[in-house]
Amino acid sequence: MNSHPIEHWHQAEAHFRDQQLPRAHSLFAQLAKLPQWAGPAQLRLAQIASAQGKLREATLHILTAAASGEDDVMVLEAVATTLCQLGELEAFVQLLATPALSRTSDATVALTLGRLASQQALTEHALPLLRHAVQLGLDQPELHYLIGLNLLYQGELDEAGRHFEACLARAPLHAACHRQLARLTKARAGHHHVDRLRRTLSALGAEHVDAPPLHYALFKQLDDLDDTPAAWASLSFGMRLRRGQIHHDMEAERRSFDQLMRMPAPIPTGHSQPSADT
Repeated sequence: MNSHPIEHWHQAEAHFRDQQLPRAHSLFAQLAKLPQWAGPAQLRLAQIASAQGKLREATLHILTAAASGEDDVMVLEAVATTLCQLGELEAFVQLLATPALSRTSDATVALTLGRLASQQALTEHALPLLRHAVQLGLDQPELHYLIGLNLLYQGELDEAGRHFEACLARAPLHAACHRQLARLTKARAGHHHVDRLRRTLSALGAEHVDAPPLHYALFKQLDDLDDTPAAWASLSFGMRLRRGQIHHDMEAERRSFDQLMRMPAPIPTGHSQPSADT
């Protein structure tokens, strides 16, 4: 390597940003041979391989990055994200246990890692990170929603409800939170969210992407209250809205299945393909 590593890195990053992936790959591969650059360089190599559809190669690179001893929190956050994208959850969990991440002083990083763990249904790893973000002073709607969601998974319904309410206090139109609250307990006279849901739907409008789940939540509440006609009207309307959001070509799907049905049956193992003369 003729130039200084930092210059080499900037050059590689420029190629990476410009989508000149072969050139970027060549430079990052050289940097990956240097111990102090192994973590970020292997991360970039994994991202390049993934973009090229080379998933096995991407997996090898990201596992190497995770095991490189890297201590830069931002690099480790990106490594953790890529591990999840590639389905390497065991390595992801091991990475979360490293002091650089488990004791991070960056609340946003703690939230990101907690979100990743939550998306993988790793509640026992998500909650400590999310609560750590709270301890670091973060007070965002998403943070309260994720804590509530993971508490719900653990059966802590009362505490989950408090965090969902904290989320809505900060983001009154948070549709997913409204839906979780509607499902949390059985609605009864004097203890329901029907009016709040209707106000939220009125504020968002029927064309909003979050209108369908809000209608599903309203259905649940009205059904609990035995207002069956209104419940089913809300569900039906919400499902029609959702169908309008989904671009599904039924004819194209039918053609695909017709083509599959016309394909020859697979040849059993150990049998040769019949020749044209037989």
